[in-house]
Amino acid sequence: MEQTNFWSPSTVFNRFGSCRYDDEYRRITGWRMALTCATEKIAKCIEQLGYVVACGYGGNGGWIILSIHKHSSKALPGGKLVYGIMNSRSYISSQEKRSLSGTRTIYEAAKAFCPEKFTGDCSNLRRSIDGIFTEKKIKDLIEKGSNSNQISKDPELIETYLQGVSTIGNTLPADIVEALREFSSTDGLFVKDPDYEFYIPPSMQELPEACPCPEEPHKKPSPIDYLGLCVAPSQDPKDDESSATDSDSD
Repeated sequence: MEQTNFWSPSTVFNRFGSCRYDDEYRRITGWRMALTCATEKIAKCIEQLGYVVACGYGGNGGWIILSIHKHSSKALPGGKLVYGIMNSRSYISSQEKRSLSGTRTIYEAAKAFCPEKFTGDCSNLRRSIDGIFTEKKIKDLIEKGSNSNQISKDPELIETYLQGVSTIGNTLPADIVEALREFSSTDGLFVKDPDYEFYIPPSMQELPEACPCPEEPHKKPSPIDYLGLCVAPSQDPKDDESSATDSDSD
């Protein structure tokens, strides 16, 4: 039976929660309450590391983490923004800065380009897309979508970012990533996220501390052919060593 109300660390950043996708959240009912409770649990976990977490309704979705700041100090009044944005009148701007909430998630990418695998009961694909992309391609997409590329002044790295996906590991500070990797709950609806969600790309490991989201708007991405990343139904994903193609982003 399809279980839609599960939650994990990654779902509390996604405005559609465990539904993952726009069309699913409109079809499924009863997931918002589970998401609200989960968001408060994860927010408390992050706050214990010394961050300030702001939660709220993510546009037309559920109650999620909107932004994360480091505590303010005399040297840095108001604190340092390390993820998201608190208030924004622009939907596009809010989705750019809350990259874990929009169509940059690896789940959205998988559904957009292999829709035939998401018909009927696809609750297993809301938990992991291991059967859609090879491990090599998942790693490549995560490395391309690293936040270090997003904040770069190099146009080529910014373009590379637009071709990737956003995960906890390539977006948030390392201490938060590790805390969420180790997070557990006795709640019967809680599930662990796949390992790829916490993979920290080398470019992020080299950063001395968490990177704030950029102040300037990003270059608007152009449509990119992603079909080459889909694993053919009759093909063993582990045998596919072809290089990753570009991915679309919000």
